[in-house]
Parts: sequence; C-alpha cells; structure tokens
Amino acid sequence: MHEGSPSIPEAARRPLSPEARLISQLRRGGSAAAERLAGLPNVACVTAGIKRTAGELTGRPALIAYVTQKQDMPGDQSIPRRLDAGAAGRLATDVVELHGLPRTLTARAGDIVWAGDGDMGTACLTFIKSNRGYVATNAHVVANVRQGRIFPPHQMQPAGHPARLRLGPVAYLSGFIPGQNVTEDLAFVETAAASVTHLGLVGEPAGIARIDSFISNLAAEYWYSANGMHVRCRRPEPTIGSIPIPILADGMWFPYSGFWKLEVTAGMVAPGHSGAVVCRGSGNDISACGILFGGVLPDTAYAFQLQPRFRRAYDTLPA
Repeated sequence: MHEGSPSIPEAARRPLSPEARLISQLRRGGSAAAERLAGLPNVACVTAGIKRTAGELTGRPALIAYVTQKQDMPGDQSIPRRLDAGAAGRLATDVVELHGLPRTLTARAGDIVWAGDGDMGTACLTFIKSNRGYVATNAHVVANVRQGRIFPPHQMQPAGHPARLRLGPVAYLSGFIPGQNVTEDLAFVETAAASVTHLGLVGEPAGIARIDSFISNLAAEYWYSANGMHVRCRRPEPTIGSIPIPILADGMWFPYSGFWKLEVTAGMVAPGHSGAVVCRGSGNDISACGILFGGVLPDTAYAFQLQPRFRRAYDTLPA
C-alpha cells in the first residue's frame, strides 16, 4: 500500500466468527428453502440466523420464520422442523412471533407529537393534500396558547420506537382569543408527503375509512389510541350551547364550549393524550369522530367533533 492510501477499516481485517461463517453459508445455500418458507401463510419474513431453544442460542444455523401469530396450521401450510436446501444439506428452522405487523416508520394517527418546548401530545390525523403531508393535533400541543407562541421544531415519534421524525412549519392553528370561548383546539403541521401514511392509524392496518362526527346515541362505543395505550369510551354527551367550562391549558384557564364528554370504560385518560383521534367502528369501517383535548383523570374524556371543523381547516390549506 503506497503512502496516502486509505487504510482498511479494522473490522474488515478480523476473521469471521463461527456464527458469522454459518450465517454466510446459510445465505448462500438456503435461498430456495427460504423462498418456500416465505410463501407459507402467516409468515411475514424469513432470515438466516442461529436457532434458539428456550431463548438461548444453540450455535446451529437455521432459517428463521417470523410469523404474525404462532398458531397450528394445516399440514401443508405448517413450518417443518427441517428443510432440504440442496447443497447446503438439511437446514433447521426456527419460528419467532412478531410483536406487531411490519410497517414503515411513517407517521400515523396515535403516534406521539413533540413540540420544541418539550410539550407532548398525540397525532389525531395524518393526511396528504396536493403532495404535502400534514399531521393534525391540538393547537395547545404545538403552541403555548397562554403566551401565544409556537415553539419549533415539532417532531413525530412512532409509538414504541425511539426514532423521531422532524416536522415542518405549522400550517393551521386555531385561535385562543382572550375573552372568547374556545370552540376549536386544532392544528396542522406540515411535513413531507412520504413521511406520513394517509389516514393511517396505529394498530389498524386498514386505517381510517372516513372523517365523521359523534352520534346522539348514548349506547355507542368509541375508542382512541395514544402513546401505546388503548382507551375505550362510551356515552358521548354534548355540552349545552355556548355555556363555557373552564379548562386548564398551558397553565391558564380558558373557557371551552361546544365539545362532547365521554365516559372512559377501559384504560384511562392521561397527560400526553391530547390530540388523539376518538374513533367509532373497527376493521375496514373506522370513523374518526373527534379530537381529544382534555378531560378529568382518569375516567372522563373531552373532545371536539372533527366535522365540520376538520373540513373548514382543510380548505384553508394550499390547493
């Protein structure tokens, strides 16, 4: 090597560990067997690794099948203990259950929203308009409404992950005007369209089917997800007319009116849940009905209806 040439990184000079050699051999000889495994129902992905027994590494190379749920399958759909991998011989298999469905780390409703001053809330909706991405949450999450100031940068954190996604400017912010009732607590923060899942929702592969409002049916069941917690609610009751109710936001009492009260039946309302989307329905038929902004810990939730508020705010965004 002549003078001035870059040196080889130290890690490249080290001999492969026995486990690394086994995995390298497995990757070269087990691709056809891995493809057969990957084609089975319930298998999310297949990797080359070391088999574990009772949580301990055995030192034996294996094709590891990651499944969405461990369950008994019919004979032709079950994962065999060993597979014929041609020149690689008979390969052991291992089955590992995933803790959730594989997904990209784009922002979805139910993820955490951070403001630049450290305030934490929850994403109500993530959506795309005219090739721009937006995250909806409470105005009092992205701004200090007592001071009337916005504190960038805002960030999103997928539920259960340490990574944070930096957001752009605030594109819409409902006002908190001294002496006037607060009838909306809504903000949109702009981001790249590729950074959000349009109407995505944590824990719900089909996402949100429609943006709606509460119904005057005290037996109706509602729910929301925030910071990894699933909270169930019922008995939506509207507050009466313009009669204000004092709500503490950013260290100051504001007169809120025109919202709905819900009774929590499972889980609990907690700090950091502000902005969560209150939903009705399940599976492919989920309606986003309200945006949580407060409550009385642990069993009373306060939320504004999303419609027509969301539509009015949406129409102010660039076409």
